[in-house]
Amino acid sequence: MKRHSSSSSSQIYVHDGRDGSLRTMCAKAGTPLTGLDVSCDASLLQAATMTDELQFYSVVDGARVAVPATCRDTDWATVTVPFGWRVQGCWKPTPDSEEDAAAACERAPRFMRHEYRPQATYPPGVSTVDRSRDTSLLAKGCFDGTIAVYNYPTQAPGMAMRRLPGHGSRIAKVRFTSDMRHLIALGQFNRTITVYALVPEEDDLFSTNTPPPPLRR
Repeated sequence: MKRHSSSSSSQIYVHDGRDGSLRTMCAKAGTPLTGLDVSCDASLLQAATMTDELQFYSVVDGARVAVPATCRDTDWATVTVPFGWRVQGCWKPTPDSEEDAAAACERAPRFMRHEYRPQATYPPGVSTVDRSRDTSLLAKGCFDGTIAVYNYPTQAPGMAMRRLPGHGSRIAKVRFTSDMRHLIALGQFNRTITVYALVPEEDDLFSTNTPPPPLRR
């Protein structure tokens, strides 16, 4: 069993889960890290940086994966990094105004800006995501306080989502509880914790043509 941690010094540390001893130090990312996930077979790590980069590392020796495309079919035990094929759809809602769009464009990852500039349709800044334990839902929190829940995988633009009220500023973290009964959102600046109850209405609610379940604050 291994434990993984990241730091603002742009380093990832892999510790033994039994005695806490250091097993591996991954190559420096070059900028502070904001998210970290481990693959289901515990052989790979994926990390998000403050400069909106998605990087991959080997757990065995800590080396950075030179060709990221080799990791594209990897199954991840957790999904908290807001970049990648299976979560890219949560970056693509339409802003309410051109001014909102321009501001959102500045917060968006570099790889998204060029694609959407001609249409003046810019993705909002996504600060945090979390996939539910049963892999059916994805929650996101944004720089503007938006919280939404999608069906997972969330790779297509325009997918149905459920917007949640409760925050007016940047969301630091969103996390589903392990029993899939609640979603917890942490506000970075207002220092509030909001708990939403997941209330399924029908057995087939998670089909690809239906929106996620309503949530009760």
